[in-house]
Amino acid sequence: GLPPEVQDFLMECDTETDLAGRSFAEDRVLAYGDLTLEASKIPLPLPQNFIRAWIAVPLRVGARPVGVLSLHDPEPHLFTDPEIRMLEALADHLALAVERAALAERLADQVREISLLYEASANLLATQEVDQVLTLLGRFLCDITGGAYARFYRYRPESGTLEALMEFTAPDAARKGPPGWPEGTRGDPLAVRISVLRERRPIALRLADPEAERSLSAEDRETLARLGVRRLMILPLAVGTRVFGIAEVWDRVGDQPFSLNQIALSQAIANHAAVALENTRLLKDLRTERGRLRALIDAAVDGIMLIRAGGEVMEINRAAARLLSLDGEPSSWVGRPISDLLCDLKGRRPELARGLVRYLRAWRRSPESHPTAELEAGPHALRIHGVPIAEGPSVMGWLLLIYDITPLRELERLREEFFHMIVHDLRNPAASIQTALDFMLSESVGPLLPEQRDVL
Repeated sequence: GLPPEVQDFLMECDTETDLAGRSFAEDRVLAYGDLTLEASKIPLPLPQNFIRAWIAVPLRVGARPVGVLSLHDPEPHLFTDPEIRMLEALADHLALAVERAALAERLADQVREISLLYEASANLLATQEVDQVLTLLGRFLCDITGGAYARFYRYRPESGTLEALMEFTAPDAARKGPPGWPEGTRGDPLAVRISVLRERRPIALRLADPEAERSLSAEDRETLARLGVRRLMILPLAVGTRVFGIAEVWDRVGDQPFSLNQIALSQAIANHAAVALENTRLLKDLRTERGRLRALIDAAVDGIMLIRAGGEVMEINRAAARLLSLDGEPSSWVGRPISDLLCDLKGRRPELARGLVRYLRAWRRSPESHPTAELEAGPHALRIHGVPIAEGPSVMGWLLLIYDITPLRELERLREEFFHMIVHDLRNPAASIQTALDFMLSESVGPLLPEQRDVL
């Protein structure tokens, strides 16, 4: 916030030679009425004709020094004891103000970090697509670190390799690197990526620091130097024992190393992104399994209907809709209460509707039972079998299996007709034989011997 004409005067204070630095290091007031006479060899930030008198007063908060109040005058000036005491009182007030400002700045940073973490968590966990998760992660990482470019890799455990998955370029990347710079970074292998995966901890480096020389191989340092990278952060993306890959942030213009808060916040958001990636994978698997289940249910010859404990229809296949003579597509009944289905049947199949009502009422009175009922549904004869769906002691819903027993009824009818026909065909010749025997036993044609009567 300093004016440009003042910023040119800013300089680092050496604690051994500079007056302000010595005052801070020795924690005492240093005052010179005429530097040309008293300290002509002391290096000054300005030409000597701009500084003749100088006083430096330490700024303390309790016993802790936090800075120095440095005043100079182009004319010689003898600092009196009242002036020095007044400056010391002013320095105490300045120290408290500096401390409050630093505390307010830290609090503002913490609020910003918490808000950013909350925003990242809410947005990432609400996202259901991998590309959207990585785009959000790239935006948050570049906002936190000031980086211009982020790249994401998927880990292939079967081969132990990393596969480039997606890239993100910050909106203000034009001032953080030359056009087309990200394209030049592609295809450059970095051995440090594998160490991040293996150790499951982030690496945040400024290439000018000695730490970078210890953490990077010679090949990695040469690659990054050739690309003009000044700062690099690599974060593992993992949930529990499952490793998804890594996230990288590249920067060509930053001079300051990544702060501990930046690293911790970036890793926290990366962890939320890893959870979001796991959720997208589970959701994808769930959709796949649901599609397979939907295909199996639709392909079933028998009717299948799932009903929640609250009475809503969860699933119904085409066979069930056909057997129950329902209007519309089966999907149009999903999510609707079972009472809507019964009302639809009442106008066209009242007997079936009443039978279903009796069946469901009996089942509701005894949810753990497995009742079976046979109902007439127009041209169809149906057998309904119910199975409760339980999770622990509570019943979550019911599965209705609807069988078309019309062919079985037809077989029973044919069996009865065949039985009656056989009995009728066998009964007629037996009656003729019985009549003939009775006629002979009556001896109308002549007497019978005892032996003949016994045989007849």
